[in-house]
Amino acid sequence: MTQVNGRWGSGGLGPAPPPPSGDLRGRGVPSEERRRKLRESEPKQPPTVSNICPLERYYAASDKLLAAFDESVAADDLDAAYIYGLRFSTFATKSLTKHDYYNSDRPVYVRLKRKNLFDLARIIDALEKVVDAMDLEEIERAKREEEARKKREEMERLRRKAMEMQRAREEVDRRRREAEMEQQRKRDLEDSVTAKLAMLNKMPPRAPSSGTLPVPSDADLENLSNIFDGQRKGDNVGGKESQLVGTGILPIPSDLPPPVLPPPMGSGVAEATPALPPPHPDQAPSDNLPPPPSYSELPPSYSELMDKPSEGSHHGQKGLAARQPPLPVQDGAPPPPYAAAAGGARRDDRTDVETAHQRSSAISTPFVPPPDWEARQPSSAPKPTKPKKPEAAPVPIRTLRRACTSEYESMKKRKAVEIFFLSTYQGRARHGGRDSTNGCTVISPLVAAKHLRSEGAGIADVMIEDVIDREAPPILHSIRSKLGLPGAALIIPSDVHDYLVDHKILSQEEFVGVCGGNVMDTAHLGEFLDLLQDGYDHKHLKDLKDDEGNKRPVPKRKKKVAAAFFFHEHVMSIIKVVPSTGKAWYDIVDSLPHRDSRNGAKASRTRCKDRSCLEATLRWYASSKF
Repeated sequence: MTQVNGRWGSGGLGPAPPPPSGDLRGRGVPSEERRRKLRESEPKQPPTVSNICPLERYYAASDKLLAAFDESVAADDLDAAYIYGLRFSTFATKSLTKHDYYNSDRPVYVRLKRKNLFDLARIIDALEKVVDAMDLEEIERAKREEEARKKREEMERLRRKAMEMQRAREEVDRRRREAEMEQQRKRDLEDSVTAKLAMLNKMPPRAPSSGTLPVPSDADLENLSNIFDGQRKGDNVGGKESQLVGTGILPIPSDLPPPVLPPPMGSGVAEATPALPPPHPDQAPSDNLPPPPSYSELPPSYSELMDKPSEGSHHGQKGLAARQPPLPVQDGAPPPPYAAAAGGARRDDRTDVETAHQRSSAISTPFVPPPDWEARQPSSAPKPTKPKKPEAAPVPIRTLRRACTSEYESMKKRKAVEIFFLSTYQGRARHGGRDSTNGCTVISPLVAAKHLRSEGAGIADVMIEDVIDREAPPILHSIRSKLGLPGAALIIPSDVHDYLVDHKILSQEEFVGVCGGNVMDTAHLGEFLDLLQDGYDHKHLKDLKDDEGNKRPVPKRKKKVAAAFFFHEHVMSIIKVVPSTGKAWYDIVDSLPHRDSRNGAKASRTRCKDRSCLEATLRWYASSKF
């Protein structure tokens, strides 16, 4: 990989390498396709900044991009460096400039802005050098690819040439083998003709036409008689067969098996034995043949063999044991055990002991598995693990919005959720120092403070309208002037909180807790609703102890509780109202014009009769913003 000249620092990279073509007209051309693919991998829309989020956090995020750019260049990873530099420049020129605090004249914002612009100029210069390095890499890569292509072509040419030479050698070998096979075929044909002629020459002349056959001599008859008598002329010692001299008759061996004779009459076997064919008339009886078998004794049965004692037993008896009658089997009774059925039942008396290993039979008792054989687990088998519960698939936002809207509309129909309209809204009056445009960050905490200090069950509509039109505009103007913001800039809630606490409008002792996270998460929304319902933080009181180490008792539920709900660059007030009936409800005060307001734009006060209605309304509000 091409090394980039110089090192990153406050002064940037060292001198850039010259363009491939020698002038600026050729810069970036070799790596244009590579950079185009990198740009297409990035989102088309720049990141969106929220005016509620402090600008310092966005500057901190841009500094992280700058550090990642420097690390990528130091590691000679040009692709990553190009991506991080592109992200930094896009974020600094298209995202940060849309924040309302970007043009503030406060010293802290001015200093951060100058540093960011300086880093932007350095990144742009460095990106040009990264592009030049990419061009050199692409040129070198093209050269390597061209060399590799030429090498592949040369290898392919050599391979084809070798294949052609191999085919030529194979063709020569094939022709040589065919020639040899043709010569061998001719020799075999000549040898076959010669052999057949020799056989014809050796054939005896044909018999005379009278049909008389030649009469054998006395020597031939004598040899033939010796064959049938089992004695041959010139037998060798050891019983080896001799060759007959002067005859063309093959010798018949004398150790032929004896003929199978029928069993004696009356034995009961003759009836079942088929009749044997008569002996050949030319086969003469011999005195040396073994006697025929006696059929007076039948072969022993299987049970007799199993009951026969071995030669090493203490009985010392020989011969066959008496047959034992088969075990009687009753109808419906279970079959006898395997050892008893096979004649292998163990007999254990003190005078006569016979076990299976003492028998001379070659049949072994088969292995009988125990009843729990299949249920046993090997010692090395892994223990079964409990299957993990599959994670739920993400729900599309369109489906979630449809479900939340359906639940919200159902509660509105049965009057569990009611909407009341006010006579004004933020930004209605734009003259006389009464402009409250983008003043929700001030209006919402003011409504909460008025609710906590109001008499009775809660704040009245007239007090909310007075906050929007009279109390909020001067505070907005004061905070914006202090921060150096334009007239309609949205103020960060933390700056508003500091101002209200400094001017004793809000008291720090009244602060209960804060929840930040995904409003569509059931667990997170439940924590927020617990704070609003009880008026104290359950997590904070869990480990809270007094001076003596004892846990403090859980405080009583507060009647008046208020919260500022920040979501999607807008702030609303949620107040808990407990009337004389004792059943609490929750009002959502929104200073923006409501979509369902009639007879002109008006702010709204949405009343939720219980906690479940408030949860459903917040889910509907959050899902409707996407």
